[in-house]
Amino acid sequence: MPSTEPTEDEIRAIARDEIRRSVRSVLTSLGYLVAAVLLVILGINAASLALFAIGPLRYVGVVSLALVALGTAFLVSDLWPSR
Repeated sequence: MPSTEPTEDEIRAIARDEIRRSVRSVLTSLGYLVAAVLLVILGINAASLALFAIGPLRYVGVVSLALVALGTAFLVSDLWPSR
């Protein structure tokens, strides 16, 4: 009759897979955090440029703000749980 106890190698393989998943999850979360912080910084700068710049620089601010909004939409859609 075969034993139902996992071997030491199987336990190590399971632990290794769990550690890899955990590290990947932490690094993914850290990447999203960095992206969100950069989008906030760029968004504040683009908004101030769009609101307070004179002449053609105002258009640069508006375009930058649109790009930040697009990046935010991609970030949110990637984080939003899919059905």
